[in-house]
Amino acid sequence: TRLILIFVLWFSPFATAQFTLRVYRDSILPAVILLAFAGVIGFCLRTRSGWKDGLKYAFVGGLFTAFARLIRDDAIWIYPFVICATLVYLAFVLFGKEIREKGKKLLAVPAVMAVSFAVPVLLFCAMNLKYYGVFLINETSDPDFTAAFSAMQRADLDLPHPGIAVCRQTRE
Repeated sequence: TRLILIFVLWFSPFATAQFTLRVYRDSILPAVILLAFAGVIGFCLRTRSGWKDGLKYAFVGGLFTAFARLIRDDAIWIYPFVICATLVYLAFVLFGKEIREKGKKLLAVPAVMAVSFAVPVLLFCAMNLKYYGVFLINETSDPDFTAAFSAMQRADLDLPHPGIAVCRQTRE
């Protein structure tokens, strides 16, 4: 119950964005990035304790790195930390003396992190493909994507799906 309470308070958008009185994605981004860092640091510090301990942290690190990327485009700047930390982890696993015996199992840890990162991102891209016809993350900084999205939004049709900004009928 304490863990649930911590997560509720940690991810409460009202804690950092009282003026909105609604869920505001910028309010939860610091918590998501902290969990991504904690997951990556957690599995890096568990090279000696065994691979099973590192799997939980790798899953959390990959999952919250993906969530950070999906929440904000500029969260891409946590990639250098994640990549460098993973390379350091791999160096310890591949070249460490006491770790050589467990080495192959320890290599599953970064694989779990990669999969837990890739699945949410690929699901998001698949949803974009289904609803918008484009298999990518919404890159608002990409001029081609912004121009295409703006042109579709200017189409003068009634939208049958209010939750979808530009539905199939509008694109057609």
